[in-house]
Amino acid sequence: ESGNVHVYRLSNQYEFTHVHKLEGHIKAVCGLQFALRTHGLILSSAKDGTARLWRKGQSNAVLKCDITDPTARKSKAPKRRSTRPPQILVRGCAFGDLEGKVVFTVASGRKGKAFLTRWMGQGPSGSDYICQERTAIHDFPISAMNLSGDGALLALGAVNGSIILFDAQKWKKLRVWPEVHELPVTCIAARPYPTPLQGEEEDGIQFHAISCSADSQMALVTLMKRGPRNKRSSSSTGGGKSGKRIFNSLLYLSLVSWVFYQVGQETLEVCRDDMGFRCFMDNVIIAPPTRPGILVPPH
Repeated sequence: ESGNVHVYRLSNQYEFTHVHKLEGHIKAVCGLQFALRTHGLILSSAKDGTARLWRKGQSNAVLKCDITDPTARKSKAPKRRSTRPPQILVRGCAFGDLEGKVVFTVASGRKGKAFLTRWMGQGPSGSDYICQERTAIHDFPISAMNLSGDGALLALGAVNGSIILFDAQKWKKLRVWPEVHELPVTCIAARPYPTPLQGEEEDGIQFHAISCSADSQMALVTLMKRGPRNKRSSSSTGGGKSGKRIFNSLLYLSLVSWVFYQVGQETLEVCRDDMGFRCFMDNVIIAPPTRPGILVPPH
């Protein structure tokens, strides 16, 4: 909330060592990221309208985010300027590559549209970042953002509970799930890699994002179409039904064989001297009514 970023080193499983205190943001920090291949490079975003890059404890670059719509037509009529500029909230940030040369930020005001921006590092040191593209991503402010491990898929959650999946490479919106949550999305995670995760090969469904919200619920969304998913499910279910059918048939055959075996043993024991049909029916299958105790209980 103070705008400071504290960096700790994990010495072992239980000990943390304070390394840096990064001062620069003047309002609450909303997002943090480490560059995987560039040692000591950290990205942060805050409610002061900026994203900052830090290298080994020092400020390396400041990205001033904009929330003006690049596709809006300029009006010829002069507009009355507001005496107070709108507050810009940069609630999400992410490195678009392993070296930290590509940066994504999502910014908005307290109300209204949210804008996704792609920044590219320039110069020999790569510390000069320029805005390469900016687009309106949603009609409501974005409250959570995450980039997949392969840098291809952006998952975003909005304050109205909606979930958006965005193709970071083709720079286009893939799908929007409106108002999945009843309250703002507080955290979201994109699918790490396109390869199947544990348990997905059995179900045949690949989830592309998981989100949680202040409504105490979690949501999983998928880009898979309903047709192929049902086809895979039906084929999987059909295979399961076929296996159950074979198992039931084998069980039925075993029971029938056991019954015939018992009847055969009883027949050999009782009708050893007289192997006729009458002996088999009267002594093994059904007792005759003339036998004592059948029609009238014995006294």
